[in-house]
Amino acid sequence: MVWSAGGLFQSAVLREAVVERVGRPPRLPLLPPIGGALLAAAQRLGWRIDEEFVARLASSLASAPIQVEEA
Repeated sequence: MVWSAGGLFQSAVLREAVVERVGRPPRLPLLPPIGGALLAAAQRLGWRIDEEFVARLASSLASAPIQVEEA
């Protein structure tokens, strides 16, 4: 399974371009950019990555007292 993380698909312009090119909307990110970095680190460590792991990570990041600046 491929996990989606990051902020690129937050752009409506990019999503529209993907739909035009591919013919369907992209899968929206499950994790913010920091989540993608954490997911990559976990994968490099050989941790078992499954839906439960990603859901727990997303929940932890959502409840973390982190301020995110929007571009």
